[in-house]
Parts: sequence; structure tokens; C-alpha cells
Amino acid sequence: HPFHYQRVQQLLARDEQQRIYFCEGFLAQCRQNISFPDRILWTDEATFTPNGIFNSRNFVLWQNENPHAIRQ
Repeated sequence: HPFHYQRVQQLLARDEQQRIYFCEGFLAQCRQNISFPDRILWTDEATFTPNGIFNSRNFVLWQNENPHAIRQ
């Protein structure tokens, strides 16, 4: 069975101020404690695209045939 990624969060213009507050808070924590980012458990890496965000480690496409196979 194929695994399809699903966007679970969308960046909306109405959330801009909340994102700014979050970033300002994060930077304030970093100024108070230079090792603050080291105390965060970063569990996944994500790729940001114009169409949204997806976790590239879990982005898997299953196919019935190898798309790179060559038949001669």
C-alpha cells in the first residue's frame, strides 16, 4: 500500500501576528540562555515548499513497477 503525505498545518495570513510572537519569544529565550535550542527535542526534519510542508523522511511512493527500469 502506498503511503501518501498529508499536510497537517497551513500557514495563513491571519496567523502572522501569532507566528511573530512565537519567533520573538524563541529569540528572547535564546538571548537569556544561549543553549536554549539545545534543550529542544527536534524530532523530525521537514521540507518547506510553496504548496506546504511535508516530512521528507516519511515521504514514500510505492509503485507496481520501477520507474527507472529499462526494457530492451
